[in-house]
Amino acid sequence: MKYFISITLISLLSFLLFSTLPTNYEKQIKREIRKVFGKKKEISFEKIEIPDSLKLNKHNLLFNLKIQDSVIGLLSFNKVNACRIGGCTKPNPLNEGRYDHFYYIIIFDANFSILRVRVLDYQSDYGYEICSKGWLKQFTGHSDSELIYGDEID
Repeated sequence: MKYFISITLISLLSFLLFSTLPTNYEKQIKREIRKVFGKKKEISFEKIEIPDSLKLNKHNLLFNLKIQDSVIGLLSFNKVNACRIGGCTKPNPLNEGRYDHFYYIIIFDANFSILRVRVLDYQSDYGYEICSKGWLKQFTGHSDSELIYGDEID
């Protein structure tokens, strides 16, 4: 009986630890998913392990989005560097190696086509224009093809 209880507790804890969204952004993420897939659908999250060789940092997470047992899409949660004023366009020895960070999500359909890109948290004073819904819409509909700056991406 103790063995059964131990296995059950370990399974439950690993499910809770490894299949949950980042708590700081969970509400925002769920709201964006409801906007894409509808409010009446009960969507669950199943974390997909990303090999370390493909991760940019520990904040890169990937989830299957499921209704019952059927995968309807994917969610990618990422943290990346943002430039500080004078940090990227004009190198400044004082800012070298220092970055602000921002968090964003990409929601894909089951065929890996982008349905929505949203910046969840952008704290830099420089480059905040990328948070604009109009600018982010240009990624919608793209899939595994390479995007060309100046041609397909403004």
